Amino acid sequence: STKLTDYFSMGKCIFAVGPSDIAPIEYMFEHKLAEIVTNKKDIFSSLKKLTNNPERIQELGDHVYRFACENHSEEIIREKFSQSINNT
Repeated sequence: STKLTDYFSMGKCIFAVGPSDIAPIEYMFEHKLAEIVTNKKDIFSSLKKLTNNPERIQELGDHVYRFACENHSEEIIREKFSQSINNT
Protein backbone atom coordinates (compact mmCIF):
# COMPACT_ATOMS: atom_id res chain seq x y z
CA SER A 1 0.00 0.00 0.00
CA THR A 2 2.93 2.38 0.50
CA LYS A 3 3.62 2.11 -3.21
CA LEU A 4 0.18 3.32 -4.25
CA THR A 5 1.16 6.98 -4.49
CA ASP A 6 4.19 5.96 -6.59
CA TYR A 7 1.89 4.11 -8.97
CA PHE A 8 -0.60 6.98 -9.03
CA SER A 9 2.08 9.53 -9.90
CA MET A 10 3.13 7.48 -12.93
CA GLY A 11 -0.27 7.96 -14.55
CA LYS A 12 -0.46 4.37 -15.67
CA CYS A 13 -3.32 1.92 -15.66
CA ILE A 14 -3.28 -0.13 -12.47
CA PHE A 15 -4.35 -3.76 -12.42
CA ALA A 16 -4.89 -4.74 -8.80
CA VAL A 17 -5.45 -8.22 -7.46
CA GLY A 18 -6.40 -8.82 -3.86
CA PRO A 19 -9.13 -9.37 -1.30
CA SER A 20 -11.90 -6.80 -1.38
CA ASP A 21 -11.65 -6.11 2.33
CA ILE A 22 -8.11 -4.73 2.49
CA ALA A 23 -7.52 -0.99 2.61
CA PRO A 24 -5.55 -0.55 -0.65
CA ILE A 25 -8.16 -2.43 -2.69
CA GLU A 26 -11.00 -0.60 -0.94
CA TYR A 27 -9.32 2.77 -1.61
CA MET A 28 -8.72 2.05 -5.28
CA PHE A 29 -12.24 0.69 -5.70
CA GLU A 30 -13.82 3.69 -3.95
CA HIS A 31 -11.98 6.17 -6.18
CA LYS A 32 -12.02 4.05 -9.36
CA LEU A 33 -8.22 4.00 -9.53
CA ALA A 34 -7.63 0.50 -10.84
CA GLU A 35 -8.98 -2.44 -12.68
CA ILE A 36 -9.57 -4.68 -9.69
CA VAL A 37 -9.86 -8.44 -9.43
CA THR A 38 -10.74 -10.04 -6.13
CA ASN A 39 -10.96 -13.63 -7.32
CA LYS A 40 -7.94 -15.46 -8.77
CA LYS A 41 -10.07 -17.25 -11.35
CA ASP A 42 -10.99 -13.89 -12.91
CA ILE A 43 -7.43 -12.64 -13.47
CA PHE A 44 -6.95 -13.93 -17.02
CA SER A 45 -10.35 -12.85 -18.33
CA SER A 46 -10.05 -9.41 -16.74
CA LEU A 47 -6.56 -8.89 -18.14
CA LYS A 48 -7.70 -10.01 -21.58
CA LYS A 49 -10.70 -7.68 -21.47
CA LEU A 50 -8.50 -4.79 -20.37
CA THR A 51 -5.75 -5.36 -22.94
CA ASN A 52 -8.37 -5.52 -25.69
CA ASN A 53 -9.52 -2.03 -24.73
CA PRO A 54 -6.62 0.44 -25.11
CA GLU A 55 -8.98 3.38 -24.64
CA ARG A 56 -9.89 2.07 -21.18
CA ILE A 57 -6.20 1.69 -20.32
CA GLN A 58 -5.49 5.30 -21.30
CA GLU A 59 -8.64 6.61 -19.61
CA LEU A 60 -7.81 4.86 -16.35
CA GLY A 61 -4.20 6.07 -16.44
CA ASP A 62 -5.34 9.65 -17.01
CA HIS A 63 -7.87 9.42 -14.17
CA VAL A 64 -5.27 7.98 -11.80
CA TYR A 65 -2.83 10.79 -12.62
CA ARG A 66 -5.43 13.53 -12.13
CA PHE A 67 -6.49 11.96 -8.85
CA ALA A 68 -2.88 11.83 -7.67
CA CYS A 69 -2.32 15.50 -8.51
CA GLU A 70 -5.50 16.55 -6.74
CA ASN A 71 -5.18 14.34 -3.66
CA HIS A 72 -1.60 13.19 -3.17
CA SER A 73 0.65 16.08 -4.14
CA GLU A 74 3.43 17.05 -1.77
CA GLU A 75 1.67 20.30 -0.92
CA ILE A 76 -1.59 18.56 -0.05
CA ILE A 77 0.18 15.95 2.09
CA ARG A 78 2.09 18.69 3.96
CA GLU A 79 -1.15 20.57 4.58
CA LYS A 80 -2.93 17.48 5.87
CA PHE A 81 0.03 16.72 8.10
CA SER A 82 0.09 20.25 9.49
CA GLN A 83 -3.63 20.17 10.15
CA SER A 84 -3.29 16.84 11.91
CA ILE A 85 -0.49 18.19 14.15
CA ASN A 86 -2.41 21.37 14.94
CA ASN A 87 -5.59 19.49 15.82
CA THR A 88 -3.98 17.32 18.48
